Parts: sequence; structure tokens; C-alpha cells
Amino acid sequence: MVNSKTGGFKEFVAVVSCALLATILAVSMCSVAVAYTSDGETGAGGTEGIYVVDFTIDPTNATVYSGNSQRFIATATVLDATTGETTDEVVSSDVSWQSTIGSIGTNGHFSAKEVGTGIIKVIYGTVSAEAIVTVNHGPVDRIYITANDTELVSLSELTPSVSIPFGLKGVDRYDNEFQILDAHWTCSDPGIGSITQTGVFMFADGVVNKTHGFNRSFLAANESRMTIITASVGASTSYTVNLTLYANNQSGIRNDNVTGVNILEDPLETPDARFSPKLMAVQVMATNGWDFGTVYPGTPTGWTKVTFKNIGTCDIRITPQPPIGALNTNIYKYAYLRGCGSEGDGVKMGSYSVDVPIAPIYNNFGRIVSFSSEPQTIEIRLSPPGDLTSVTTDDGPIRYLLTSI
Repeated sequence: MVNSKTGGFKEFVAVVSCALLATILAVSMCSVAVAYTSDGETGAGGTEGIYVVDFTIDPTNATVYSGNSQRFIATATVLDATTGETTDEVVSSDVSWQSTIGSIGTNGHFSAKEVGTGIIKVIYGTVSAEAIVTVNHGPVDRIYITANDTELVSLSELTPSVSIPFGLKGVDRYDNEFQILDAHWTCSDPGIGSITQTGVFMFADGVVNKTHGFNRSFLAANESRMTIITASVGASTSYTVNLTLYANNQSGIRNDNVTGVNILEDPLETPDARFSPKLMAVQVMATNGWDFGTVYPGTPTGWTKVTFKNIGTCDIRITPQPPIGALNTNIYKYAYLRGCGSEGDGVKMGSYSVDVPIAPIYNNFGRIVSFSSEPQTIEIRLSPPGDLTSVTTDDGPIRYLLTSI
């Protein structure tokens, strides 16, 4: 910004907080691990004279139902350098807890309403541990009968062998949807047809002609008949739809069809099992906390370090990006990144990516209990143009586009 009295540029300060954005999943978990002191002895972290030689989280794999909670316990094995003795200490309230799904309190109490799979991470000094948590749907609160379309059968499909498959969708009290495979199905008029206990309706003999359309001795032109399809789950939860057969013969053109009333259209094929996509999550640690201090137009700042650690369950490509919809006056449109220790001016934010692969962690029984990655560090600086006369930082924080590789 030009100062009318001095003819120079007013200095401006840019401060931004960390934020994360996932492509199939969103995560807000930027944190800088608190470094404990060390006097040079071997140890992952601790206070002076006391070192953490092992750090665990229990359980390492948990399943929680929507609306319920799970307590995670963090335990540190510490070595007293003076006595050489080790002791296990529960440190659940003295650590930093993070979660990619639901919420977790300072004492390790986790709760979630939305179905999915996530990572629980606990940080103690310079050491950390991870657990996998799966949130399943709760009990059935209400159900809906589904079909691909409310027009269930057209004239071209109306043959004696045609069947109408229905689906049954359940919803718990937190609006998590799931498919119900075990239900009791009934059809109110056996003269029209019957329905199997897997939700497939079939017409009774003589209802449909071999040459398409309804048998006119069963259903006269421009008349209709209806039957009620009911699905029940337990003694108190049921749902009904009206199945209408219409012998349409307007202006001599035959267009018989079957339609449904009160059916939830669900054109996507129903999966037989619930699918959990690859989970992507990342921890970001910026040396300067994303505070570049005073920044002058036309004068690049010094290079500072940003470290990424993959805490998801698949290999991740991380692309730091300016805020969504940022104007050209946003200072982070002029952020440049490069590999740590490399030379050159770097690549503009939004065009630079860093790959952070993970490796599985096995227990003594050879089972995967967690995932971990080597931290990847890059360098970043701001280089605003000399003609930049104003700056904004209020259109959002820096974000991170995560893609699996």
C-alpha cells in the first residue's frame, strides 16, 4: 500500500492458521508437537533425566456404534536414567489427542455420530501412537422401500417373466443410511402377484400377456388395479408402497405400465456390503506457525520449513493451495514452495505437491495395528510483487488437497 506522505510502501503482516481439506474426507488437525527436553541420553522424549522408551494407545482398533463413545488410554513407558528402572504411566490427560472422524476429548473419550473409519492419534512430547476406529450405524429408527424409478415397469418390459426388485433402506436416529437385507415382505393382493422375502415382486399367472401388456380379461383398457407392498423390520417398524397397474389405451395407443406411490427413488445399485473408502489425513507442522511477520511488496521473505506427516491409511499426495476463491490481493497467492535444502525460487502454491507414503505397523501376531510415515519437510516463502498495494487474509486459511497415490 502506498504511503502518500513518504512515497514508500506501508508494511503489512500476514498471519494464517493451519487448515486441512480432504477430497472424499475433511480434517482439521494442525498441531505442533511439544518438544520435551533431553540431556543427550537415548530416549524418544520426556523431562530432564526421565525418558519415554515406549508409548502405546489402547485399544489400537475399535468399533463404535453411532452415538456411543469409546475411551482410549495412552500409556508411556518411562526410564529413570538415575535408577535404570522403567515404569508404565497412564498419560491420557497429559497428551494431545487428534481424530479424523467424530470428536475426542482431552482425556481420550471418543464419540461420533457419522458412520465411517478414522484414525485416532495421540502425541506425547516427541512421540506418538495411532489407533483405527470404525463407526457403525445405530439401531433402525425408520425404513424406506426403494426402487430405481417410480415408473417400475414400462410397456416394453411388461412380460410374464418380468420381476420388480425393491430395496429397503434403514436410517438410524443420527440420519446414517444403510441397507437392510433381512425384512418381512408381504403383498396385499395375491391375485395380482407375490413378493419374495428378498423384496422381489412377481406377477400372478394370467396377469400379463406374452406379447407385452396386461391381459384385458384381467384388466380392461384404461382401468387400474392396486396392491399394497409392505416391508417390516421387527414388530413396530414397517413401510408400505402402493403398486398400481394401469391398462393405458388412450387414442388407440397401448401404453400399459406399473407405477409406485410412496417409493423412495434410489437409482444407484445397492451394494451388498458397506464400502469404506481409503482414509486420508495429514498432520502439518510449520516452523513459523504460518506467521511470516512483516512482509514488504517486491521483497521475498526468507525460507521457512513446513513438515507433513501422513496419519491416514493410504499413500497421500499433498498439494498446499491458497484459500478457496482467494483474490489476487491475498498474500498466499504469492507463496512459493521447494524441496527442503534445494536451490531456486520454488514453485507457486497450488502447483507444488509432496508425496508421503505410509508403511503398516504390525503387532507380535503379524497383524496390522496402525500406519506410520516418515515426515516430509519442504520450504516455503512469500514473494509478493512490487506493485501489490493492498493485501487480504480474510478469505480463508491455507488448505491442503489430499489425493491417494
